[in-house]
Amino acid sequence: MNIKNETITIILKKLADLYPNSMFKEQLKQYISLSDSDLSRYIHYIAEKGYIRKSNGPLFKITAAGIRYIGEEIVDNETLMIILEQLNKNYPNYVENIFFQEFLDMDDFSSRRIFSYLEETGLVEINWFAGKRFDIKITSYGIDQLVPEKNKLAKEDTISMPNEIEMALETPFTNITKVSELMQKLKGDILLIEKHFDQKGFKFVKKLNPLFVSNVKILMSTDHLSRDFKDIFKAFKTEMDNKGITVELRILDEKDVERIHDRYILSEENCYNIPPMNIIHKKLGDIKRIQDVESKKAYFKKCWARATNIIKISTK
Repeated sequence: MNIKNETITIILKKLADLYPNSMFKEQLKQYISLSDSDLSRYIHYIAEKGYIRKSNGPLFKITAAGIRYIGEEIVDNETLMIILEQLNKNYPNYVENIFFQEFLDMDDFSSRRIFSYLEETGLVEINWFAGKRFDIKITSYGIDQLVPEKNKLAKEDTISMPNEIEMALETPFTNITKVSELMQKLKGDILLIEKHFDQKGFKFVKKLNPLFVSNVKILMSTDHLSRDFKDIFKAFKTEMDNKGITVELRILDEKDVERIHDRYILSEENCYNIPPMNIIHKKLGDIKRIQDVESKKAYFKKCWARATNIIKISTK
C-alpha cells in the first residue's frame, strides 16, 4: 500500500480534534475513504512513527509527536501571535475558547486542533472539560516567546499590497473575498470615509488583523443612521475592543457630505478608492490604490474634526 502524507494528516487532524481522548477505528472510518484493511495498515504505520498510541485494544489516540507533526500546517506564525498576545492581556487568568472563535473565525474543530498543538509546545496551559469546551491561559514560557516570535514575524512579513482589485458582476462572492483579504493586510491606524456606510460595512471592518491594527475611525453620513444601527455599533465596538482594536464612528458635517463623492480607506502607507461597501459584491467599480496618501489623511483629519460622535446624535 502506498502511504500518503495527506491521508496521515487527515487521520491525525481528526484525532487531534478529540485530544486527549481516545477513538475507535470504526469512528474514524466515517471521515476517511479507506477499506478496513487499509485503515488498519495506516494505523499500524502511524503508530510505528510514534504519532498515535494504541490503548485498550481497538482504542487509540494522538500523541504529542502527532500533534507536532500537524502543527506547522494548522498554526501559522500570525495566528500564534494573535492568540499569545490576547492571552497575555489576561495573564494569569484562564480564558474560554469561545473568546478566540469570535475573532479568529475558527470552527470548534480547528480550535481544538490549534490549542492542542499550543499546549504540546508548552506555550499555553489548558483545562479540558467534557464536551467541546475548554479554558486556556498563557504560560510563562509563552510570555517569554512573545518578543522573539513577534520580531520573527516582522522579518518574515513581505506582504505586497495590490494596486488594483477588479470587481466582476459574475463573481459576487469572489468580490467579497477579495475585499476581506485586502482588509486583513492593512496596517496601522485605519481611516474610512464612506458616506453610505451601513451594517454590512462592519463585516469588512471585522476582518482587520489585531496584530497589525489597533485603531479604526469611520466617517459616514446620516443615510443609514437609526436606533438599531447605533445599538449594533455599540455591540460591534465592544467586540472589537475585546480583540484589541478601538473603533470610533462619527457623522460627517453636512457641508462635507455635499463635497465628498468618492469613498476611501486609508492605512499606514496605503490609500484605496473603493466602491460602496454595502453593495461591493456588484460591479460598481474596481478598487484602486492611489498615491496621495498624506493629502487624503490630512483631508480626513479636517473632516473628522468637524464631524459628530455618533453616540451624541439622537435617534428616535
